[in-house]
Amino acid sequence: MKKVLALISATLIFTSCTTDSNNSEESNNDMIIGQWRYIGTKSYTVDGDSFTKDANDCISSSTVTFRSNRTITSMNYSPIVTGGCEVNETANNHSENIPWEKISEGKYRIGSSVRDSILFPNANTMEMMSCQNFFDPIEEVEIDQLSQVYTRIE
Repeated sequence: MKKVLALISATLIFTSCTTDSNNSEESNNDMIIGQWRYIGTKSYTVDGDSFTKDANDCISSSTVTFRSNRTITSMNYSPIVTGGCEVNETANNHSENIPWEKISEGKYRIGSSVRDSILFPNANTMEMMSCQNFFDPIEEVEIDQLSQVYTRIE
């Protein structure tokens, strides 16, 4: 789970680019706009099955906000070895006003990275693909796609 959160944080931290000045009505009505809380991962196997893993209480406090002005802000939390939870200052240091834009249905540019698959199974759920084609040693299964799952909180 820490690796998944680190991947999210790294994507958001180490990205930068200029934004397109085209601020159309379509982007203001995009389903991605709002505040989202991280709730876990969903894995899709090569056999067509899927399974979910819930985030722990600490990591599920992490949020990402997509604003209509095409910027993102995130707040990340990490568990402490001795128990409890703390704000992840390293991840949060560069997580303000990251540009985003919709390229096509399900495809977004976040900072300088293009996300090929952001899905909305319903109005309050977002799945953001993080990696593809690997073997999950815990579940002992070939994974076709792993997504971070978020729930809308605003």
